[in-house]
Amino acid sequence: MNYLLKSSLIIAFFYLFYLIFLQRETFFNTIRAFFIIGILASVFLPKIQIPVYVEHNIIQDIDANMAFAETNTTIQKTPILSQGVNDEYDWFLVLKYVYFVGFSFVLLKIGIAVFSLLRVIYYGKKRKSKQYIFIEVNQDSSPFSVFNYIVYNKKMFSKNELDKILFHEKVHVNQKHTYDLLLVNILTVILWFNPFIWFYKKRLQENLEFIADKKVVNQYNKKEYQYLLLKAGISKYPFALSNNFYQSLIKKRIIMLQKSNSKKVNQLKYVLIIPFMALFLISFNTKEILIQSSQKDVNFINPVDKGNVTGILSYGYRTNPMTKEPEFHKGIDIQAYADMDVYATSDGIITKTGLDKDKGGFIEIQHAHNFITKYQHLNLVEVRKGDSVKSGDIIGTIGNLGKSISSYLHYEILKNGKNINPISFVYYAFKKEFKITSKTSDDELKKIEKEFSDKKSPAIIKFDNVRRNENNEIIYLNFLTKFPGDDRFYNRFSHNSGKLLEKMIFSFIENGKVITLKNDKNIIEISKEFVRIEVNNTKEFNGYNTVIMAKHTDEQLQEIAEDFRKKNKISFDIVFVKRNKNKEIIGLELKAKTKKHTTKFNYNSSSEPIPAIILAYDIDSDIVAFPKLKEKKNINKTKSGIIYYLNKTYFYFVKNGVYTFYNNYGEEVDSKLAKILKESIKHYRVKAGDTFYSIAKKHQMSVEKLKSLNPKISTLVKGVYLKVE
Repeated sequence: MNYLLKSSLIIAFFYLFYLIFLQRETFFNTIRAFFIIGILASVFLPKIQIPVYVEHNIIQDIDANMAFAETNTTIQKTPILSQGVNDEYDWFLVLKYVYFVGFSFVLLKIGIAVFSLLRVIYYGKKRKSKQYIFIEVNQDSSPFSVFNYIVYNKKMFSKNELDKILFHEKVHVNQKHTYDLLLVNILTVILWFNPFIWFYKKRLQENLEFIADKKVVNQYNKKEYQYLLLKAGISKYPFALSNNFYQSLIKKRIIMLQKSNSKKVNQLKYVLIIPFMALFLISFNTKEILIQSSQKDVNFINPVDKGNVTGILSYGYRTNPMTKEPEFHKGIDIQAYADMDVYATSDGIITKTGLDKDKGGFIEIQHAHNFITKYQHLNLVEVRKGDSVKSGDIIGTIGNLGKSISSYLHYEILKNGKNINPISFVYYAFKKEFKITSKTSDDELKKIEKEFSDKKSPAIIKFDNVRRNENNEIIYLNFLTKFPGDDRFYNRFSHNSGKLLEKMIFSFIENGKVITLKNDKNIIEISKEFVRIEVNNTKEFNGYNTVIMAKHTDEQLQEIAEDFRKKNKISFDIVFVKRNKNKEIIGLELKAKTKKHTTKFNYNSSSEPIPAIILAYDIDSDIVAFPKLKEKKNINKTKSGIIYYLNKTYFYFVKNGVYTFYNNYGEEVDSKLAKILKESIKHYRVKAGDTFYSIAKKHQMSVEKLKSLNPKISTLVKGVYLKVE
């Protein structure tokens, strides 16, 4: 509808422009070009769009979309009390039907006229001369031409008169005036509702007659030709698509024959069309293209809860654990237990999700100001492409899919398409850092102490009992910290092995909540509450790894096996594959043979699809490591106590106040993980839409008890933790 209105406006302008500036001019061929340009402009100009670039903030768009969605939801939930006579008409639909009725009527009318024209041509007596085909008819009708056909009744005119008439029609044929009529009739069918198109069509036809008349009077006597027009009168049978000899008003044609030629300078009037076209495009054909705002401030939160993190591998150059070659690490690897929640670190829109043999489950989010975040090696992806997410929304869970030995999140931040160090944005991103080795001098140690003596520093540090060997290299060192408000220094780390201190890196963030000390193979995390956790590095396989999923086809399995064989240069075969009705793998047998070892993997289930299977080959030990999997057990829910589903992977069973935790294969988890899971049960993180009633019902308690456990919380806010036990 918008297109039709714009097209109608252009036709109206060209018609009015003709009336005001051109109808008294005699350069008819130029006017003919003007009419054709008007038709083409009305067809193509409405489709042209001029981009107007407007700065915006993607976050505002997301907020608007979410607000609209909430409004929409509210409307849908409103009960419909009555329907029928009070319902409003869909006026747009009514107009649509009216348009198509008119369109069909005009098309039918022109179709009938064309059929009559073809009938006259078919039954007439034909005679060909050069490029013309003359059709002699007996009915009393006006001479006309269409394409290269010229139709006339020779009994109606003398030979001298007929010569002038045929010359007139030959001009129409030679200049292909039928195509002008074809274009304007097609546009008339489309814009039938616009009165200006009917006036436009009439003026175009008149101008074609002016062109032919002018050619005739250049060849024959002007007065005789004018008498011929008066004698013949008006045509009885004007046909669509035909150039009728008596189509236009006789008086007007005679007046135009009497006029002297217009001055050439008058053709400059056409230049006035240009500003109109520009004004039209600017007023009606602009399209806003949203671009990122030039602001640079973006707030990122942590993708994984601090309490679930067991280690971090930093950004930058390092040795690839797979290839043992130097490689630039584009993000940070946040080590954590499998199936812990992963959060969107800022508001944005999901642009990519999927599963990849290298990346595992992955997500990509577009944020404001040309920032992009990437999340890889996920066990579970809980969002889809096109979703809008807010900072802190759960988007997936930690996993070990793809080229991964242990469970961790690979996290990247890109600005304008280029990777930047995530440590500048999240709490794993430490604001200050120093590194010491055995060759660090006492002056350098004092300089570091001075740098961290600022009152704004989250901790004051001190090096104590520094001992050196004969080469003045550090072999003993105590590292102490003192938080603001502490009455003394606390010893955090001692290097007292008598060996050279190879490397120690100390880092902390601005708010002082987390301090991390890296020394050789251990990472020591110290919180403000002075809790120390030592985490040993996991075994890194020196070889090529791959993953097999339940949805892999037989062809994909063969490709994986061939790839694994070639890259590790070992014997590897898929011996047996069993599938369920959904064509998912429920049974699988693998066999690997190296120079020293032969290992097998066998998994067989009645219906349960296999979980992701990581195949890792270690060159150093010359062995293929297969996971030890068991068929998922059905935990008996009829036993005394209640079984809860936790973090989408773990279950717990309560009996006599004792908690027992299981993974989703029915296996009891180790004590370290059980301690973390039990702690998480005692608190519930409030989500959007939660109420005291819904939370209490979920944890099988009364609202009064829930409120008594949380006396200081009167209003629920997303992200706040409630005690539920």
